[in-house]
Formats: sequence, C-alpha cells, structure tokens
Amino acid sequence: MRQYVTSVKLDPNSGLLLGRPFLLNSRVLSVFLCLLFSHRLIPPSVVVSVLLVPSLPLQMRKEYQHLAKKMSHGQQMVFENEFELRCRQPSLGVVYALLLGWFGYHRFWLKDRKSGFVFLAFFWTLLPGLFSVFDALCMRELCTGYNNKLAKELYDNIKEISPY
Repeated sequence: MRQYVTSVKLDPNSGLLLGRPFLLNSRVLSVFLCLLFSHRLIPPSVVVSVLLVPSLPLQMRKEYQHLAKKMSHGQQMVFENEFELRCRQPSLGVVYALLLGWFGYHRFWLKDRKSGFVFLAFFWTLLPGLFSVFDALCMRELCTGYNNKLAKELYDNIKEISPY
C-alpha cells in the first residue's frame, strides 16, 4: 500500500484545522475522513481539501546519511526540515564576515557569543577587522563545525522525543 505525505485542511469557519503534514496511507485517510463526517465533527457543508503527494525517499546530505540509517522515515523528515531551516551557508557567512565582521556579527550568527562579544568590545581597534577577513577565508570550516554540532543536537533531540 502506498504511503502519502498528507495535509488535511478544513474550512477555517468550522474552527477545525489540521495543517501539519503526517504520514498516512490511502485506507487510513479515507477512514479518518469518514469518521469526521459521520460523527458530525464537520458539517456536511464544509469543504475539505486534501493534498496527497506520494512520499519520496529523502535526499539527505551525504555527510549525515549515517544518521539516517538509525532513524525512521518520519524522523528523517523532521531532521531534514529542521536542519535545512537552521543550517549555515558559508557564502552568507563570508558576506557577513566582510561587511559586518568588524562588529562580530558573523560570530553571533554562528552562535559563538564569546568571541562575538570580544569582537564587539574591540570594534574600535583594527584587530576585529583583520580577524574577520581571516574568518571569511575560513568560513567553510566554521560553518561545517556549526552544522555538525547542529546535526548532532537535532539527532539527539529527535531520538529523545520520539517514541519509536
């Protein structure tokens, strides 16, 4: 039986809105909708829109595929979504380091508050400007370190919260 990533959205006037994506197969989805209508949880006049998209295998970054072997499909979806939202791109980091590095913005962006405050405390000297140029040259390694910590943190959180 095929599985679908499903989002059920009900009319906002009814006060019932289910918008989070979840995994269902077609049989479970039809039973779910029949129960909602039969128990009068949804008036017959309400329009129910259902978006069915066949679930595709996730294309996790190859650096983190070893984590995917230890997670279920749903956990992989959560991991991939959260990681894509919170990961840091080196190209943006270089721009931050060159334009705002004098004030340590790129360090705050990488969640390195201690060195960010040091940059901020000495912004009136020439040193933070020089160090920010050096950080711009090493931004790939800085972002990789941040992304690796993020992946480990997300993996631990998903495994801690998930009942499976």
